[in-house]
Amino acid sequence: MSLRVTTLQGLEQAEKVSRLFAEVHGEGYPVEFYYQPQQLWDSNQAGHTISAVATDDEGAVVGHCALFGSAPNPRLLKMGAGLVQSSARRTDCLGLLTDELLRQARERDLCDWVFSEAVCNQVTFQKTSDRAGFTATAVEVDRMPASGKDEEGRVSTLLCFLPIKDSRTNLLLPRRYRGILEEIYETLGVERHFDTASEEEEPAEPGVCSVLRNAQAGLLRLNVQTIGLDLPEQLRQEAAVMQLILPLDSPYLDFAVVEARDAGFFIAGLLPAWSATDALLLQRLAAPPDWDRIALQSDFAKQLLEVIKVDTEAVALRWQQNAGPVDPVDA
Repeated sequence: MSLRVTTLQGLEQAEKVSRLFAEVHGEGYPVEFYYQPQQLWDSNQAGHTISAVATDDEGAVVGHCALFGSAPNPRLLKMGAGLVQSSARRTDCLGLLTDELLRQARERDLCDWVFSEAVCNQVTFQKTSDRAGFTATAVEVDRMPASGKDEEGRVSTLLCFLPIKDSRTNLLLPRRYRGILEEIYETLGVERHFDTASEEEEPAEPGVCSVLRNAQAGLLRLNVQTIGLDLPEQLRQEAAVMQLILPLDSPYLDFAVVEARDAGFFIAGLLPAWSATDALLLQRLAAPPDWDRIALQSDFAKQLLEVIKVDTEAVALRWQQNAGPVDPVDA
């Protein structure tokens, strides 16, 4: 099978994309937008979504992937909504779609960074990200409920980032996680100037935090713009999965990390260019993690997961015993 990959070409092709989503996912894809051809085409026309489409020799749509905004920083785009018809799964369809989207991003100056969120119950999408030059920076442990008809439990996801046009910036790193964060930056191949946050600095004013709730996924995400004295109260909220995003330019990072670990949060990884600066991602789970269900492709992703496991165990001990700080683990 020979494939032709282009950006989305008109409403008629958008209708074929919607039919492909229905064929591959039934009615279960969590973003209804892709089942609405007019909305999909309008969004592409407006530049809010950039869809890459693969067609076969007869013009049938056999693959789709897109770039779209999914973070506070408009210059950080997510690559997602990738799917391939069964007839094209022996081809490099997903790789060709990825290449086209990255070409569009560079030639049209669409963004400074691109990231992907690959499921960890299989490694197909991870392999594509690896080949395209993405770097694993975070593992969202048990991020979402399994969607397959024969699956149960929750599925972890791997966040991978790729710089398109990075700018050097100054960061403050929390003492606890400085080691692994520096390793991630080295693997990404981007330049940063690091200082260490002060242990004594504590906020005197309330902070600024946006809250995302996804009841269907059992997710509650605290996206902190300014770390404030009300952070411990925010951390008392509950969900199957809680995520805490902390800006890596705050003098109160060590305060926030200590409070988060006391509340049961462990490291998940790094989010480059997430907002006005890079960010630290922490997580807390209502149930024990299912490590055996996490399949990872790259050696660095596996190394990162081991760091997360060690930190999870240390945080659990700290939380359960409530006996003050645990001896530092060189994460």
